[in-house]
Amino acid sequence: MIGNDIVSLDFAKNSKNWGNQRFLDKLFTKTEQKVIKLAQNPFVEIWKLWSLKESAYKLHVQRFNKIFYAPIQFECNFFKDKVTVSYEDFLCNTKTLQNENFVFSLAFQETVEIYSDCFKLQHSNYKYQSATTSQELKKAVSKYFDIAVSQLKVCKSETGIPKIYCNNQVLPIDISLSHHGYYGAFSLVFK
Repeated sequence: MIGNDIVSLDFAKNSKNWGNQRFLDKLFTKTEQKVIKLAQNPFVEIWKLWSLKESAYKLHVQRFNKIFYAPIQFECNFFKDKVTVSYEDFLCNTKTLQNENFVFSLAFQETVEIYSDCFKLQHSNYKYQSATTSQELKKAVSKYFDIAVSQLKVCKSETGIPKIYCNNQVLPIDISLSHHGYYGAFSLVFK
């Protein structure tokens, strides 16, 4: 299983509340708030921690098939060179890629080979973002399995867990999709 999240930093700058204390108290623990305040770039750190929590949440939903909203309860645990995220008895490892355009995070429990791709989107319209991100995923799966893109379909369960199908049969792949602002991403793990 895999969870991912991407945050477009230019788009996030338009969020009016990102630095106020009510926003921080709603989303981040006291320890996480200290990390934010001590960061060289608090703005980027906020969105990095948010993407870590969101990717862990997506992984948790896949694992337990239960949706809820409790970002402050997903806690980032900081070690020398890694960050884990925990929620009750759930613990996952994470990786983050960041550059001047976006922050992209992955959450996983097992050491598995993960294939991910981040890409620029032409529009910030939600339907366009979603369709384009699904299309990019289908292209990658098409190439891997040597299947025509037209045979592939991405569908979400009632709890929002995406699956990819070929001719109405679910493929043995765990996937996670994410888009924000002008960036999209997908991650997949072959079972």
